[in-house]
Amino acid sequence: MALKEAVVSLVLKAKNAISPEADPAAESLQEVQREAEKLEAELRELDKQQEAAKGWKAAQEAAEKARKEMDKQVHTYEDLKREGKKAGQSQAEYSVAVRQARTAQSIATTEYGRSNRELAKYSRTLDKAGIDTNELGQAEDRIQKELDQTQQKLSKATAEAREHAQALELASAKGNRFGSAMAGIKGKLLGVAAGVGVFELLRSEERRVGKECRSR
Repeated sequence: MALKEAVVSLVLKAKNAISPEADPAAESLQEVQREAEKLEAELRELDKQQEAAKGWKAAQEAAEKARKEMDKQVHTYEDLKREGKKAGQSQAEYSVAVRQARTAQSIATTEYGRSNRELAKYSRTLDKAGIDTNELGQAEDRIQKELDQTQQKLSKATAEAREHAQALELASAKGNRFGSAMAGIKGKLLGVAAGVGVFELLRSEERRVGKECRSR
């Protein structure tokens, strides 16, 4: 994070440089920032949909298996309580059997609840996306296609960010201010902008660094 903060600081100083070309370049960078944030949000949502589409069937099967196991353990416990001790079985042995059956029932009930919550989580995501659980195969193909397209758009936005950052560097150099501070910014920006992480810091840093620059 320290490296990103340093790069953002240099970018914002470039925006406040004397050169009139700095402002248009900074505005372009902010436009790319907004686009990248939108694309990142779309990617996160598509990732959730993909996880839900792939996990729903398995979660449904796990929930059904857990339900059957719970029913089995409930019946075992109830039968044991109803029938009482078997011939030749001591009271201590019967008490142990009842306790074990009750524990098995409790474990099975807990697992059934957990598996149902997992299934419900996936179902909510699919419902929100308008995905029919009877057509999960088609949904997975569509989601993967949208993921690829969105990733390509994000890569394009990243490339544009590099271009605008370089424009800021050049505009700042023409203003003949922050020359030493801007040395090597191109390499740093190319490294940090590749993850689009620099965008997240621009808004929070802009006012502070801008005020600092104007006071110089």
